[in-house]
Amino acid sequence: MTEKSREAYEALEKHGSAAAAAKALGISRKAFRDRIARGRNEVTDKLAEDKPKQAAASRSLEEFRKTYDKDLIVPAKIREAIKALGDGWVYEQEFTRLANVSYNDLSIYRELFADHIVVIKKDSRKVWAGTPELAEEMRRML
Repeated sequence: MTEKSREAYEALEKHGSAAAAAKALGISRKAFRDRIARGRNEVTDKLAEDKPKQAAASRSLEEFRKTYDKDLIVPAKIREAIKALGDGWVYEQEFTRLANVSYNDLSIYRELFADHIVVIKKDSRKVWAGTPELAEEMRRML
């Protein structure tokens, strides 16, 4: 901190206001504010120099995959929805809402979960069962 800035701070402490401190130093209030500002800038610049520079936080490829790779995201959502079904079943339309996936995405990954799907031949509707055993039992009923 420069001598003039230090002097300005001391005058401010002694006199209690910027106007009184500027008058005591024999300078204008603008000049006084400039000295105070210069002193603050010098202090903050010094603190910034003393702070060690930190590298930007890097992220892993796995984190990128979990965020953007549909081959990982959509099947995970489907698995969660199947788990949520438990021993129950729902029509595919309801299942898309439960899994929070689009029909298009579901159609791409549907065959990975074929043991949980029952196709009702009468109207070609699809039913998703919570367990493969339940799906097998439902298939026998048709």
